[in-house]
Parts: sequence; C-alpha cells; structure tokens
Amino acid sequence: MQKKKDNLSTVRISENLAAEVDRILQTEVGKALGFRSRADFVTTAIRDFLREDLTPVYLPGDLVRLIKDLIKTRKRWVSTEEFVIEAVKERLKEYEVYR
Repeated sequence: MQKKKDNLSTVRISENLAAEVDRILQTEVGKALGFRSRADFVTTAIRDFLREDLTPVYLPGDLVRLIKDLIKTRKRWVSTEEFVIEAVKERLKEYEVYR
C-alpha cells in the first residue's frame, strides 16, 4: 500500500474485479445504494467485512439468481442482502426468537 499525505492509501485490484464493481455501480441496485464510485463501493465492502457483528453467508448461485429475479419483478427489496435479512427475520419470528 502506498501512503498519501491526506491519510488515504491506494490498493490495487485486478481489472476484472474493477470491471465487476463498475458493472454493479451501473445497476439499479448500485444506484439505489448510493455508490458514486469504485472507492465508495470498496470502502463499504471492507467496512462491512470488518464489522464484528457481520458474518458473511454464501448462497448457491441458483438461489441468488432466483432472489435477483424476484427483486426485479416485485421491486419490494433493494438488494439480495435486504431480501435475505427479511427472510431470516421472518423465519426467526416463527420460532419466537425474534420480535
């Protein structure tokens, strides 16, 4: 990492990853989440990863595609994350461990 005078550092990512971030930024979800740049996106991703109360959950691709299709058609949720959080809360309510 290269240090700069204004307390910022530069981190390099592959062109493929940068292109994927750019693709997300151009989607309705990226716009709805308010990302203005790669830096905004990467900063949020790193902060979320480092938060102690956040646990990454990996879903099979077929489930993610179904959720994304549902989000597009129903327009009730902004993101897959929002959908999954709502679904988990509903399931926890069934077992009376979440209110």
